[in-house]
Amino acid sequence: MSEASRSHPTRLLRPAASRRPLPTNSIINFLVPLQDLLYYYPMSLQPPRLCAWLGGTDIRASQHEPGVGAGPIAQALASEPYESLTLLSNYSQAETTAYVAWLQQRHSDLEISTHLVELSSPTEFAEIYEHAVKVLNGIKPHKRGHSTAAQTGSAAEGKPLYSAPALTFHLSPGTPAMAATWILIASSIYPARLIETSQEQGVRTVILPFDILAEYHPRSTTTSPVDEKLLALPDEMLPATPAFDEIIHHSKIMQRTVNRARRIALFDVPVLLLGESGTGKELFAKAIHNASGRADGPFISVNCGALPQGLVESELFGYVKGAFTGAASDKTGYIEEAHSGTLFLDEIGELPMHVQVLLLRVLQDQSFQRVGSTLRRHSDFRIISATNRDLARESADGSFRNDLFHRIAVGVLKLPPLHSRKRDIEALTDHFLGQLNSRFAGVEGWQDKQLSIDARRLIREYSWPGNVRELINTLTRACLWSPAVEINRSLLEESLVRPDPAPDSPAAVPHFLNRPLNQDFNIDNVVTELMQHYLPRALQQAGGNKRQAAKLLGLPNYQTLSNWLKNMVWNKPILGLYTIKRDR
Repeated sequence: MSEASRSHPTRLLRPAASRRPLPTNSIINFLVPLQDLLYYYPMSLQPPRLCAWLGGTDIRASQHEPGVGAGPIAQALASEPYESLTLLSNYSQAETTAYVAWLQQRHSDLEISTHLVELSSPTEFAEIYEHAVKVLNGIKPHKRGHSTAAQTGSAAEGKPLYSAPALTFHLSPGTPAMAATWILIASSIYPARLIETSQEQGVRTVILPFDILAEYHPRSTTTSPVDEKLLALPDEMLPATPAFDEIIHHSKIMQRTVNRARRIALFDVPVLLLGESGTGKELFAKAIHNASGRADGPFISVNCGALPQGLVESELFGYVKGAFTGAASDKTGYIEEAHSGTLFLDEIGELPMHVQVLLLRVLQDQSFQRVGSTLRRHSDFRIISATNRDLARESADGSFRNDLFHRIAVGVLKLPPLHSRKRDIEALTDHFLGQLNSRFAGVEGWQDKQLSIDARRLIREYSWPGNVRELINTLTRACLWSPAVEINRSLLEESLVRPDPAPDSPAAVPHFLNRPLNQDFNIDNVVTELMQHYLPRALQQAGGNKRQAAKLLGLPNYQTLSNWLKNMVWNKPILGLYTIKRDR
């Protein structure tokens, strides 16, 4: 028995026939662990199979990018023996093939099974789960020998006996949604060992301090049971939920996000909302709470970034009289106030490390202590967290606790930025403008405002880096500054608060429109100048890959880009970049 196999056996369920009630005496208490040992021992003789999604760090490692190291997958393979590698990839076939060839050079005896999958987004939880389970279902079992005539059932027929291979799921490569999926699968239908890697700490086994199947299930009570037929419905057939009516949307990307939120509201699981500032994370958190079995309980919203650094612990957990200077009486913390309801922690990435440790303890056993007290209190709540930071990366580099990240990242929803919701902008604009007209209706001399056609065109064209919050603030300023009923484009542009661009930023480059049509004007020169600006940017962003650059430019094929490049006169730095990439 190899060291690796002995250290990491995979625990599989015993056949149903062997799971029967046993007397609780000392002899049986001794025999049950022995029975488990004899049952699982043969399965641990075979080195485990490593299963992983291909990640960006792995690809950069195969391209010998400085500072990256070997990458998570190669690092894991170098740490201990594996029977084979099952590799899932949503990258292109060329990138995947190049990586596998590089990995095969390092591990020539390793059997690698590659599975190219197509995802609408690398954070689409359902698609990731579906592909992962499909691949795992196709893994062939290990042959364990043949039965004898004395055996019963299929064994009596002399058929070969098989055992499932020991599995190891790698959490580090890929997106947080991919890591969360491995955790769910390992805790349910395919028991497996979980590992993570980092350059600083090497390979580490992840021990989950909870049983997902035991703790996370649809919340069902006598007043609001979860209908099994409802859970089986596809997203587009879910019935309308009033709790989500405030989320105005028409775009497909937002409809898919809302459907995911409506479905996850049925389950009493932690939720992590990811998205840029101003995308409506608190609005989603309230909707999930109101559509859940905890809707009758409190919704406690906490902005972790706004808590004073030295008072975070006392604000969350409360304190007793005399706990510190100024503690004149007992105070209930936010965690205690959220009992039987939902605790929403916005900007959870801002929590100090020592508070993250305390929060993890609460999420594990629902118990906590007020500051200055030794009495353990109980609070049953659902946690919904939100952040605009990359917690997966921060948990990997140690700036956010890895165990806490995996505890809160069960139901992960990524909220799309406003610029990707083109079909929603008009509806949102009309909604907020109507709210502003109602809000200021009592002001003397107020006239309801409306937008001109040019102003609406600007709203559609603008990128809205501050998302919905910036749209609301811009409309508010325009309403306050407009003496007339109609808000024109010029006034709306003045209402936008934009930072001055850096001298070398794309925004600082002179625009190509509205130039004077005089004797010096030549449209061919304008077109050439436009191409000289965008073509090298596309090549640089695509790393010299002409196919990718053509796609970024919206060209039908890379041959068109090649023809443009041949006909242009480039300055030397751009020509050098292009030549290097072309000759590779």
